[in-house]
Amino acid sequence: MAEKPTYEELEQRVKELEKKVAKRNRAHEALRESEAQYRGIFQSTTDSFLIFDLDGNIVEANPKACKMYGYFHGELTKLSGKDIVHPDYYHLFEKFKRDVQATGEFQAESVDVRKDGTTFNIEVKGTEFDYKGKLHLLAVIRDTTERMRVEEALRIERDNLHNIFESMEDGIYIVNQQYDIQYVNPVLIKDFGPYEGVKCYRYFHDRDEVCPWCKNQDVLTGKTVRWEWYSFKNERTYDLIDTPMTLPDGSIGKLEIFRDITKRKRTEEALRESDELLQAIFESNPSPLVAYDTKGHAQYVNPAFTELFGWSLDELKGRRIPFVPDDQKEITGKKLDEVYSSGKNVQFETKRLTRQGDTIDVIVSGAYIKGLEGEPVQMIANLTDISERKKLEAQLQQAQKMEALGTLGGGVAHDFNNLLMGIQGRTSLMLMDKDSSYPDFEHLKGIEDYVKSAADLTRQLLGFARGGKYEIKTTDINEMIKKSSSMFGRT
Repeated sequence: MAEKPTYEELEQRVKELEKKVAKRNRAHEALRESEAQYRGIFQSTTDSFLIFDLDGNIVEANPKACKMYGYFHGELTKLSGKDIVHPDYYHLFEKFKRDVQATGEFQAESVDVRKDGTTFNIEVKGTEFDYKGKLHLLAVIRDTTERMRVEEALRIERDNLHNIFESMEDGIYIVNQQYDIQYVNPVLIKDFGPYEGVKCYRYFHDRDEVCPWCKNQDVLTGKTVRWEWYSFKNERTYDLIDTPMTLPDGSIGKLEIFRDITKRKRTEEALRESDELLQAIFESNPSPLVAYDTKGHAQYVNPAFTELFGWSLDELKGRRIPFVPDDQKEITGKKLDEVYSSGKNVQFETKRLTRQGDTIDVIVSGAYIKGLEGEPVQMIANLTDISERKKLEAQLQQAQKMEALGTLGGGVAHDFNNLLMGIQGRTSLMLMDKDSSYPDFEHLKGIEDYVKSAADLTRQLLGFARGGKYEIKTTDINEMIKKSSSMFGRT
């Protein structure tokens, strides 16, 4: 017969049982608290939770899942996975069950269907789950419709940007901070060749180390830099715009736009040479030349102008030239209006004043220079000094007058000489049968003397008409005085 336990042994057993009960109660409380905690997480999480049995039936769903699919809790828990997965993606649900049971986890992207029949993109992650003492499948579902929309928009944007880069006439080049080329568009590939695996300093400069040109571009400053660069590699000039950009890995790189301005630079050089040639022509032009703006202010005068009129460009630039006499202002204004209204060159004779106040006869030839839109932007006036020519013309006119007088004198002398010959002849006839005793003998002889004197005057007129070509002979001054005194005495 077994011995009865002692009081002490019974007391010890009671204490051990109390400890086990307390431990069990604490475990149950911890389990209850844990279940409550997980239930709280299950109910309040922003992700959708669905619990499936191994046959694919939904046995539990959190509020987020009910809202996502558009069902009440009691409705959703009466459905299976086949009821909420789009038919085209149901094979993924079958794979979900197989993979979770085989490997304990699953992850995929799919398309599900709401109660109203609309579809939406999801990302689902699955795992094994002990629910109410049995093995179940837990699916964590996240609506990725907005993310997919954004990704699609970004993809379209990237494609559009890529298409823009590919079709641009300017070169596009993207590089990271390690000088690895990320992208080069066809324009630069045509100019510099393939870029894969080539550092930028090798690609553009044929250098084996980073060149100062690359180092000096600080892409971390957030500033956009612009400058011109001449490529010795292909002997072309580019206008470069360098700006920072965020690369796909999140780092900061730089994007450069290459605009080929070689033709423009050559044109500018040709224009510069042309300007220098025009400047040389203007400077060496022997005629005074002035360029005005549309308000009549002097923009340029050449050295010949300064030499003739006395004003330098520094004295006149931006102001009117005070060299139009008052009596020439009206005609000058009319001619200027004619140039601007007709667009044709004009030429007119006028007078101008020098800085010293002297008057100079000039011929002004005026024309205007057109702008890009065909509008007048400048007036060019060329002034020809004709003062010397005017003097020569005056001398010529005087000579012509004298020549006319000589011609007239010659004609008059011939006619007058013919009259004298008639008088002389008739006087000689009257004296033929007269002697000195005839009462009018002395008068008739006097007529002959007057005729001879008149003939001398005629010869002088003829000499003047011949331009001073006189017959030179010896003259008896005593005889000239005697005849003159005798003639004037009787008179």
